[in-house]
This record gives sequence, structure tokens and C-alpha cells, in this order.
Amino acid sequence: MAVKPPFFHFCKQLRVKSGTPNGFIPRIRVTNLGRLREDLTFLGSAVDLVGQKMSLPEPHQRRSARSVGALRAGTKSAHFLPSTHLTEDPSMKRAQQGFTLIELMIVVAIIGILAAVALPAYQDYTVRAKVSEGLSLAAGAKATVAENAANGAPLKSGFQAPEPTKNVASVSISETTGEITITFTSAIDNGATLVLAPRDGANALSGTATASTIPASGSITWNCLSAASTRDGAKGTIKGKYVPAECRS
Repeated sequence: MAVKPPFFHFCKQLRVKSGTPNGFIPRIRVTNLGRLREDLTFLGSAVDLVGQKMSLPEPHQRRSARSVGALRAGTKSAHFLPSTHLTEDPSMKRAQQGFTLIELMIVVAIIGILAAVALPAYQDYTVRAKVSEGLSLAAGAKATVAENAANGAPLKSGFQAPEPTKNVASVSISETTGEITITFTSAIDNGATLVLAPRDGANALSGTATASTIPASGSITWNCLSAASTRDGAKGTIKGKYVPAECRS
């Protein structure tokens, strides 16, 4: 025959009351106090601990204390009141209220500052990306000038200008100096220009319709010139903020 745990010998009935403002209140009626006596100390300490940890409202704490006292005194019935009414965290109540007007104004101000700084920078970045297209189209012109200068041929001999694009209107070579002028469409700084100037050391190249002077140094270098440039050669008209770093000095 199976032996029931000691607690089953002391419980005549277990009844749960509902419909009260305090929620569910379990009631345990004890009929045999003799065998329960050894467990009262542990059970009372547990009830005290639960009441403290679950933050019972003060009336519930008093009632739980009376129940524990009744158990320890050996009375025949006692009420155990586990709390379902936890104390409300003030921060939770505040979180449910949403944002205040000042908080919303601060957020709007931050967004406005970011937009004021980021939008112009993004616009400049998109223009620089379009300018790089012109530099790519001018790569063929640079190769033509370098080859003709090395052979003493007319500087723009054999050059085939690329077709205009959405961003680049034309790429041309100066017959006398070999300078390459990239002309952009009106979408980029109102049709500004960027100049690539070939140099033989500190000197410009020299050419005619029939020939050119071979560079004395044996090779040529290039100066990329915008409106902000200070190096030798004809300046372009495009603003420095729209061109790569090597075209601004």
C-alpha cells in the first residue's frame, strides 16, 4: 500500500474562492494538528518569504501574518494569501504614456540637423560620381596625346571624340598644347569644364597641325585643373568640391 505524503493526512478539504477583489484565495483546513506540528515552522517561514518577495499590499501582509500566527499557534484553520497584486513599477506606467512634447521636439531637431548636414554632402557626392565619368572618357584622349608627343606627331592626330552622354557633353584636345578639356552638361555645375594639362617637366607641350615637339624628359605628366587649382596649365571652371582631390590643388 502506497504511503501518502504527510501533508495529505492533514488536509480535509481544499477550497478555492473566486470573485473577490483580491483574486483567488486558497483556503486549507487542517484537521490533524499533531502530525503537522513539525512542519509549521518551515511552512510559516515560507509564507513570510513569499509575502516579502511578492510585495503584498499592506492589508494582505497583515492577513498573511495572522494566518501564519494561527498555524504556529495550532488553530484548526488558516488562510494562505499568495498575492496576485504585485506593486506597479512606476517606470512601466511612464512607458505606457508615450513621448512627451519636449521629447518629440528634441527628436525633430536632431533629424533636422542631420538632414541639414547630410543632404548637401550627399548631393556633392552624386556630382563627383558624375564627374568621374568625364575622367573615364578622357582616358583615351590622354593615351592619344602621350603617343603623339613621343613620336613628334600632331598632338590630337587620330583622336576620335567619344559620344556625348547624360553627364558629359564633349571631350576635346588642344592642337597646340595637348590640353584635354572635358565639358559637362548643364546638370553638373551649369556646364562647367575640367582641364587635363600635359607637362614636359615644368613646361607645356608644343604642337602644330603637322607636328609636335618631343618631350625632353622622355615622358609627360598630367595636371588635373579645376577652378580651385593652382598648378600650371589652363584652369577649368568646375568648382573644387565637385572634383577628385588631385584636381583641387
